[in-house]
Amino acid sequence: MIPTVYVYGLKEFQAALRLAGREGPPRLRKALLKAGQPALARTEALARRTRRSGTLAGGYRLRATQKVGSIESDVPYAAGAEWGTKGKWAGFRSRYPGPEAWDRGSFIWRAIGETQDEIGRIIDAELREILTIYGWGHESG
Repeated sequence: MIPTVYVYGLKEFQAALRLAGREGPPRLRKALLKAGQPALARTEALARRTRRSGTLAGGYRLRATQKVGSIESDVPYAAGAEWGTKGKWAGFRSRYPGPEAWDRGSFIWRAIGETQDEIGRIIDAELREILTIYGWGHESG
């Protein structure tokens, strides 16, 4: 005898998948933007103040898709300030030295490293909220 299998809630599950497909990506983008705020604030604090204008520090922005978040700058010399040690950027670091030794990157990498725990907590909380909207995530115990 072949056992009978009953599936309950399939239509509701399919509807939740369609809803997640429409609303999930914008929610994920907002979650990444929220999680990036601590790193952005720290990047702005670390950025060198050239000519006391604050242009470099004020030029950083968060950008995000539903998959990737980044900190970028519209300031033309930002890449040179962040990474430059050769060519026309060779003297930048000596003219505007940082409070600590230069390592992988000047501002953004360091800011992300210093705020990574906070970023992780925000992403965890945001993802839990997104998943519970669809009834997929819940605390056990």
